[in-house]
Amino acid sequence: MIKIRPFLQWAGGKSRLVSLFDTYFPYALSGYDTYIEPFVGAGAMAIYLLANGNQFKKVIINDLNPALMNTYRVIQRQPYELLEHLERLKQEYHLLTTMEDKQIYYLKQRDAYNTGNHSPIIRAALFIFLNKTGFNGLYRVNKKNELNVPFGKINKTEVFCRVNILKIHDLLQGVEICSQDFADMRKRISGKTFIYFDPPYYPVSETAGFCAYTAGGFNGREQIRLADFCKSLSCDWMLSNSNSRFISSLYENFHVRTINTRHLIRRQDVTELLITNY
Repeated sequence: MIKIRPFLQWAGGKSRLVSLFDTYFPYALSGYDTYIEPFVGAGAMAIYLLANGNQFKKVIINDLNPALMNTYRVIQRQPYELLEHLERLKQEYHLLTTMEDKQIYYLKQRDAYNTGNHSPIIRAALFIFLNKTGFNGLYRVNKKNELNVPFGKINKTEVFCRVNILKIHDLLQGVEICSQDFADMRKRISGKTFIYFDPPYYPVSETAGFCAYTAGGFNGREQIRLADFCKSLSCDWMLSNSNSRFISSLYENFHVRTINTRHLIRRQDVTELLITNY
C-alpha cells in the first residue's frame, strides 16, 4: 500500500478512515470507468484510490471552493514554481524566534491572501502556508469571502513536504479539476461510475458548525438538496456525514452504517455515518 498524504490539514479530512472504507467500496472498484468526488477537500479519498491501483478511465475532483481547486491545478501543472514560493514562506516563518513575531507574520500573509491580487501560483502557496500555520487545519471565510482563521500558535510545523507534493502532482495527471456545484457533476457521469460524497457535515449541536468553506455556507436546505440529488442517481455512490437524526432521516431507504473516528478539532471520539446505495 502506497502512503501519499494530503498536502493540507482539513477539518473532517478522511486520512484516518480511507483504509477502513475499503470494506464498503463497491465490488471490483478498479473495474469502474469513472470516479467523481464532488466535495474533494484535502483529497484523502482520491489520493488513496489513485495511489493504490484503481485504474479509472476518468477521474473528476470538484469543490465549490475556487481557492482550493486553484491549488490543485497549480500542483497539477506548476509544482516546481509552487515549491519555490512555499520554500520562501517556510524559511521566513521559521527564522522568526518568538510566537508573537510568527503570529504577526501569519496575519500579514492572511491579509495578503485576502487581497486576491496574486498569480495562481502565489495564491496556492499562501493557501497551503495559511492552512498549515492556522488553527487546526480550519478553513473558514466570512460573508465577504475573506479567510478569518486565527493563528495556530505553532512553533515547529511542516509547512509542506516536497516529495509528497511531487507525488500528488504525478497522481493528478489526467485528472479533471472542477469548481462547480455538486449537482453539475451529473453531466460528468460516464460509463460505470462511482461517486464519493463528503459534504460539509450537518452540525450535531448548535456549536458544532465551525466551518464555512464558502461564503454561502452549507445549511440544512443544502443537505436536503444533496440527498435528493443522490436519490436521483442510477450510478453507485457512497456518502459520509455526521451521525444525526436529520441526516439519517434523509437517507432512511439506503444502507446507513455507523463509523467510529476522532474529531480533530474537538479532540474527542465521535461517530459518523457512512451511507451507500448498493
